[in-house]
Amino acid sequence: MVITLNSNTVNELHRRRSDLKDQGRFAEAIPIQQEILQLAQQSKSVRDVSNAWNMLSHLLQQNGQLSEAEAAARQALSTYINESLPRLETLATYEMKLAWILAEQRRFEEAVQFGELAIEHFSHIHDQQSDFLNARKDDVDSMKLYSDATKGKS
Repeated sequence: MVITLNSNTVNELHRRRSDLKDQGRFAEAIPIQQEILQLAQQSKSVRDVSNAWNMLSHLLQQNGQLSEAEAAARQALSTYINESLPRLETLATYEMKLAWILAEQRRFEEAVQFGELAIEHFSHIHDQQSDFLNARKDDVDSMKLYSDATKGKS
């Protein structure tokens, strides 16, 4: 059963979090996002919970808390798998977020795996020549180069 929460409360939390995020005040936005996550978990809406985890992963990444960001990104993905009507765009976005976080931790081999999954899913939605898709492909190509370079140093 999905619980509907007071939308005024949720909207106010989103506004405060967004304002802080826009100001680059990520450390201050994180506890607000954690509160949003708790409310989403109470609602039992898979989409809201996975979105809340994904935003938390972004804020943590921006704040340099990479291991926590990775855990949150993985939680967003594992939660979204239970969405009754999943959207490839959302799935790909979550996969790409995890790839970027892994790459930032210099874990390029795993980053490439998630990046390639994201590209595969984005390819079903975006034109093959779109700037958006080409930018994601460039990101994954960079991860591959770093992955190959780090393999050579082992």
